[in-house]
Amino acid sequence: MKKEILFAFVFMALALNVSALNRPDVRVTEYSMPTELFAAGQAQVTLTLESVGKLDCAYRVIAQASPSYPISIRGSDTIVVGNLCKAGGAKNISFTFNADPNANAGNNAVSVTLTYESEYAAPYSGLNNLNIPISGSPKLRAQVTFTNPLDVHAGDTATVEVTIDNIGSFKAQEITATLNAPALIEVKDGTKTAIITELAAKKSAKVTYTIFVPKAQAPGTYSANIAISYVDENGKMQSKELPISISIAQKADIATTQSLDAVYIGTNNAEARFAITNAGTAAAKNLRVKIIPQFPISTDGSERLVGNLQPGATAEVAFNVNADKEAAAGTYALSIQATYEDEQATKYRESIDAGIQVKQKDLYTALVADFWFVWAIAAIALVAFFGKKLKAASSKKKD
Repeated sequence: MKKEILFAFVFMALALNVSALNRPDVRVTEYSMPTELFAAGQAQVTLTLESVGKLDCAYRVIAQASPSYPISIRGSDTIVVGNLCKAGGAKNISFTFNADPNANAGNNAVSVTLTYESEYAAPYSGLNNLNIPISGSPKLRAQVTFTNPLDVHAGDTATVEVTIDNIGSFKAQEITATLNAPALIEVKDGTKTAIITELAAKKSAKVTYTIFVPKAQAPGTYSANIAISYVDENGKMQSKELPISISIAQKADIATTQSLDAVYIGTNNAEARFAITNAGTAAAKNLRVKIIPQFPISTDGSERLVGNLQPGATAEVAFNVNADKEAAAGTYALSIQATYEDEQATKYRESIDAGIQVKQKDLYTALVADFWFVWAIAAIALVAFFGKKLKAASSKKKD
């Protein structure tokens, strides 16, 4: 009995193996894509199907493609192939695939399921995997995204942050980015060229440059560029210029020169007048100025209100100053602090270079001008004295 049971199991196993061997088998033996598939593009993929099983024919063959992001299918995902026999040779079918606009370059898996039947309607299926390449290249652009200060004016040293975007579908490598600024604007040494090791597709990187804008630079928006080089998808070095803009904002520029008046050593509350000029391109609103004390000049610290000073306008401002008695004669540098607002109510505080002449008193000033009140009293006394004399003399004549 045991031998009979064992024989039965062996027979069934052999029968199953024979059945597995004697079945149809349809496979994708090759596939091709005559044109490259790019992001936001489409391409046709041709599949070659062959019957490779023990049985000559497979019946009612159906092919179904199952792509996944970033690839999609255009049209139907199912193709009815019909019967496929060895004697009839291979059959070609084609699917059209789309690539998403944001797709990155690289291979993408697409599965194709083949279902078919034997002569006696026994169902079979097989899974075939395809690698569909999306071609692409780096595509770089640049834009200024931040400056410090936010408004760059003539006379400023500023940092300029530039964002470089790779809007292409393949990474860029070994990137060098050099800022070429317009005439007069200087890019500081050590910041002219930035290096980015790698910038993946759909990614961004920030680089920073330091510029100096001379006083002579007129306000406006200036064209500049980032001279960029990088290694592309083919391992070749590419070079191009990416346009950017640098904006120079309008601003008041408060200036003055040496005091219009000289002061004498050891004098207090002497008047010193200064011509305050707006040499900039925007109005200075609510302008106030005061002298910053510096030996040998001191003040009471009070401000002078100038008001609104238009571009090109000049206002004369007088201060009461003291000249230290230990000072030597000569011209001394000093600073005037100016505070004002622009049209947007942005507040500014600046230190303006100025100068003042300090003189030794001459004989007239030392004896007459400084002691005028003494001479005045003496003159009054003399007038009174001689007046009495004249009056007395007049009275004697009458007698």
